[in-house]
Amino acid sequence: MVKYFRKRTNTKKTTNTPVTRAITKYKRFNNKKPTIQKVANNRNAIMTLSRQVKELQLSKLGMFQKRAEQFNWIKSTDGAFYPYNSQKPLAFCLNQFNGRDNVTGNNVRAPVYFTNATGNGEIFKRFQAWNPGSLVTYGKALNPHWSSLDDNVSPEIYKPLGTSVKIEMEWAAYPAATPTNWYRIDIVRPRKTIPVSAYHELQMPTGLGQFSSLTENYMLSRNFINPTYWEKVMTKWVPISNNTGVAKNISKVITINRSYKNSKPIATDFNSIPIGEPGHDYQPGFAQNTDPRQLEWMVISSGFQIPERISILRQISWRDQDGTSA
Repeated sequence: MVKYFRKRTNTKKTTNTPVTRAITKYKRFNNKKPTIQKVANNRNAIMTLSRQVKELQLSKLGMFQKRAEQFNWIKSTDGAFYPYNSQKPLAFCLNQFNGRDNVTGNNVRAPVYFTNATGNGEIFKRFQAWNPGSLVTYGKALNPHWSSLDDNVSPEIYKPLGTSVKIEMEWAAYPAATPTNWYRIDIVRPRKTIPVSAYHELQMPTGLGQFSSLTENYMLSRNFINPTYWEKVMTKWVPISNNTGVAKNISKVITINRSYKNSKPIATDFNSIPIGEPGHDYQPGFAQNTDPRQLEWMVISSGFQIPERISILRQISWRDQDGTSA
């Protein structure tokens, strides 16, 4: 048993210590998992900061405001003086929320234009405060919409937010077995503007006649919008027909929504000439005071069957520093 516990007296250390250390370090380095640096999650902080910046921008533009407006054209009373047919469309500026009376200089609502005998756009009437029927008779206590009638648009500058337009058309005793009558709504924005002169009258609203005959049934008689001067933001065709075999009353409602949240404020500067200043006719108007490239126009074209009545309900929203939120 002694031989198993005998110490080896002649054993020499043969390993190369520096090489062993280098190999050990190499193995440790290669087997070690890479260190991943932790990145702080700033998503919530960024969202908070973005929201605060947006609120600051909006507060600079003023309080949120809204208003409901109405307009109507009646064939029996308005047709003779303010004609409306496939050659004479109606139009109004979608993001025009105010205007100026040429005689008094007062801040007024946006107008609706008709096409006169020479093809030029001329003011028919202005939008009026929306009248919700018997609710007004009962008083404000029972009218949930009264606040939408109170807000006024600044005559200096405002930031349009959106426009919602409802158009209702009514035909009385619409004849049967007639070709489809196409009603057309266009939203256009100018691409190129040429000053109004004896040679060109293409700027709106003066050039409203250029949009005539957009609904003619025959191709060679039908006009089209020139893309050189106008960008077609939207075109909506509405078919009107009666296949019942007997004449009947027809009513159509079209809803169009436009958002202007990302658009620039519109500076009208109507206060450049004080109200009551003698010797002035308070010109120019809205279209002449603003950049035409900011404006969107809605052109309403009728087919060969002219409606008995056209009613428009427009709900607008904006911000300016003059008003308060109702």
